[in-house]
Amino acid sequence: MKPEVASRRIESFGQRFGEAHLYLAYHAAFPLALTPDLLYRLWANFQRDIHKQELKIPWLAVADLLLSSLCDEVGHELYEMDTVVRNALLKKLKENPRFGEKRINELSDFLLTYVQQQLESHDPDIRDFAQAQKWTALAYTRPSEAARELALTLSKLKLEEKAEWVRMASIIDTFAEPLAEFAPLMTYTRGMANLARGNSTKALVELNQVAKQQDKVEIAGVNLSIPTSLIRQIETDPKPAKSIGNRTNNSGAILKKILILSANPTNINQLRLDEEVREIQAGLERTTRRERFEIITKWAVRLDDLRRALVDYEPEIVHFSGHSTGNQGLVLENNSGQMQSVNSESLARLFRLFQDKIECVFLNACYSEVQAEAIYQHINYVVGTNPALGDRAAIEFAVAFYDALEAGRSYEVAYEFGRGVIYLENILESGTSVLKSRKNLKNASSSSQMIPQQTQHQQVQDIPMQAVSLENPERQVSLSTSKRILIVPANPINTNRLHLDQEVREIQEGFKLYKRREQFEIIAKWTVRTDDLRRALLDYEPQIVHFSGYGPENQALAFEDNTGQMQLVSSESLARLFRLFKDKIECVLLNACYNEVQAEAISQYINYVAGMNSAIGDRAAINFAVGFYDALGAGLSYEEAYEFGCSAIALENIPESVTPVLKSKKNLVHDSQTIQTALTFFENPEGQVPLDSPFYIERPPIEANCYETILKPGALIRIKAPRQMGQISLMMRILNHAHQNGYQTASLNFQSADTEFFTSLDRFLQWFCASIAFELNLPDNLNKYWKGVLGSRNKCTNYFQRYLLPTINTPIALGLYEIDEVFQHPIITTDFFGLLRAWHEMSKTNPVWSKLRLIIVHSKEVYIPLNINQSPFNVGLPIELPCFNQMQVQDLVERHGLNWSGSQVEELMALVDGHPYLLRVALYEIARGRITLAKLQQIAVTEESPYSGHLRRHWLNLQTDPELLEAIKQVVTTNSPVDVGAEQAFKLRSMGLVKFQGNDVIPLCNLYRQYFLERLGINSEA
Repeated sequence: MKPEVASRRIESFGQRFGEAHLYLAYHAAFPLALTPDLLYRLWANFQRDIHKQELKIPWLAVADLLLSSLCDEVGHELYEMDTVVRNALLKKLKENPRFGEKRINELSDFLLTYVQQQLESHDPDIRDFAQAQKWTALAYTRPSEAARELALTLSKLKLEEKAEWVRMASIIDTFAEPLAEFAPLMTYTRGMANLARGNSTKALVELNQVAKQQDKVEIAGVNLSIPTSLIRQIETDPKPAKSIGNRTNNSGAILKKILILSANPTNINQLRLDEEVREIQAGLERTTRRERFEIITKWAVRLDDLRRALVDYEPEIVHFSGHSTGNQGLVLENNSGQMQSVNSESLARLFRLFQDKIECVFLNACYSEVQAEAIYQHINYVVGTNPALGDRAAIEFAVAFYDALEAGRSYEVAYEFGRGVIYLENILESGTSVLKSRKNLKNASSSSQMIPQQTQHQQVQDIPMQAVSLENPERQVSLSTSKRILIVPANPINTNRLHLDQEVREIQEGFKLYKRREQFEIIAKWTVRTDDLRRALLDYEPQIVHFSGYGPENQALAFEDNTGQMQLVSSESLARLFRLFKDKIECVLLNACYNEVQAEAISQYINYVAGMNSAIGDRAAINFAVGFYDALGAGLSYEEAYEFGCSAIALENIPESVTPVLKSKKNLVHDSQTIQTALTFFENPEGQVPLDSPFYIERPPIEANCYETILKPGALIRIKAPRQMGQISLMMRILNHAHQNGYQTASLNFQSADTEFFTSLDRFLQWFCASIAFELNLPDNLNKYWKGVLGSRNKCTNYFQRYLLPTINTPIALGLYEIDEVFQHPIITTDFFGLLRAWHEMSKTNPVWSKLRLIIVHSKEVYIPLNINQSPFNVGLPIELPCFNQMQVQDLVERHGLNWSGSQVEELMALVDGHPYLLRVALYEIARGRITLAKLQQIAVTEESPYSGHLRRHWLNLQTDPELLEAIKQVVTTNSPVDVGAEQAFKLRSMGLVKFQGNDVIPLCNLYRQYFLERLGINSEA
């Protein structure tokens, strides 16, 4: 389970049941597993905190917790929490001042007492369960004792007891956090479990980390043996030897050495460096070119170790794994294992001595951009991070980086691939890594060749990202003679079983009958995980990618995680991955339910993408696939193959022939006609983006979620974003989608109301009703309904309930924007917004009101004191529009007909970030030839700038509020996030001038920082 999913579950549990229930969940997370009896005893024994204050946990909380999404029933009256959920709850327990470490110790004592009698049970299952609970109690309070007991248990296991090795590995993995100082115990157990499963390759990788060419490893004073057969393999591993000049392996291919340096001082947070190295090694071991790389690993690296390793091994790639302190330097270890910082200048001087040998330095440590900046003055490619980088992100990025290198890609492409994979894994740190490159130096071209071959035409060149060629020099296949179809089925064990084997078999059997069968090659990869997908795309370079499996309700595609459970991958993550292969892949077929959203996202980069707009049965899915490939085998186009697949469903009398949909790039600027149109007519970037504009950029899955929601009875969508971020453009597209589905639509701008209407609630609501009637092409009819002693709110409700809604037979979608205007008038604010909330609640039970669908658009934070049950701002679908990411900016650049490199896109984003309006202005001026990117950067904050009016308006607005002006001064004069107070921070964000990092804020972009520094008379270099 991903951390964000665990957090949502915990938060949802707390919101539903309250704080007292959460306290019980904190305590219940301590045992490895739960029974109703154990949980009841926890409830009974821990009714007070460590200060003796009552927690007031109701006894019903026991049942509520066991039946909630925080617990999974794994046996008769036996429950477990997912490891991620459990760790998150334990963290909250430790951090809460009402509990802390003292409560952990109390829980440990309780659990040891509770299981004591069970340890002597005649039932082996009960004894095993009790023993695991005992290890849990010891791990958090007496880790050395726990490690020793675990090691003693392992020492008594025989290799033939395969199931027990696997069970022990599963148990010990749950102790990764409390037993972090005994990492070799985890590594050894994982290795032996892999051996028990029959995976000797993985076992060798694991045990090689701890064996050190011996037949045993000592853990907590216990000697654990390593099978003799593996020892022989470890002993025969190639040992590093100093060499001069190019090295070749037995096949004559040039060999590259990767020197991995790890440092994790004892007086700093412990990282999972062993896992990072292990996964890199395992990844290269799986590849077809593993003989071209030699990995040398050095642990606990001191400064003299670094110097000697560079001299002894002469690596082409140096990979540092550990810590950085930013400006203070990279963290190595001293002779006592404590932290020793090495400043950037010293590192640069050292690497300068090896500039003719080292091609790339990879600093996989937090805040290492400073060191990367210094080193790349002498080394062609240096990867660093800014700001912090989590363990999981660091590992995923590194493994993907080396996967791409192994596949023959350049360092630049490997870097992009690593970032894309972080995104694919739904880790929110894809923008953390940075690449420093010396492309303009005279020796850059030769150093950028990743795997030089013996003949010139086989060399792999370093190619800019906007025109990435993903050709593998060893697998060049002419598209006119052969197409490679990669089939990637995924059927996680916790989902219903599908007939995926039958689907693949029928496709393969069909191809045997085709006259053109020699033009196609089918590769099937089973039990697909995300890393399997990316490696398969690199290894096989298919023209067609076929996914079969699950797409649960437009959320994402379902792949498998390392345990075979379901892992969801978002649309945007998939699109980023396929963008890297856009010049190779011609078609993607998503043969799974509810994946039109993913098809839409991928189609931004792949010419043809077929998906399903709803659920599809096994038989229909198989018929569509077979029909699709029948047509391709007959030489038909992808459009014709799609139609053929749909007809194959219909011919079998299966009522799902309209389920498949085909997305193509015909309407994007990559189409020559659209490019010509774009080049001859560029829209003025002011105001909303027209519905038929080629310059509207979607931000998946926002549009798809909104389109789906607006069609639901009583829908309420809340769009919040600063001005000029595209919120009105999105609202109009939602209304257009509703219109296309037969809805009546209307939109109302609250800034269009005269000031007099805001002087009383009665006049305001009359204006509101009349305006909506006018937008719906109905007479206002106010005279009939605005009579009697009923209050204004009742009259307004009757006007809708008895007149507007019954008069129109279809659902009505209303878009209400610029409602920030209402916030300024307290006399009407509470009643009007309470009215909208009341209508939304009535839509759940009243068929008349279920016809009303609302879209509310605002920029400012809602400071008005609305009752939680009377506010429309805490219900419905909330949408906060983000800035464009780099992939979306690249798309917008291409739609303006500009053939920019990845570095040019980054330069523009460095100035204006992903702000939609600022980007549109820049690209509009550049595409029309009025200015260059270099000139824009030079004049951006001057009166000559195309941004002058925009910036001046912000400056004038700030000057009317001294507190806000002081707040922006603090923000732009500090190079790190700053706390300016919640109210000022939200006001600045509503204006679109800042973005949050935690509770602190930073300028949204460098344009704003530079401009306000100049207006404040502050030297930006001071």
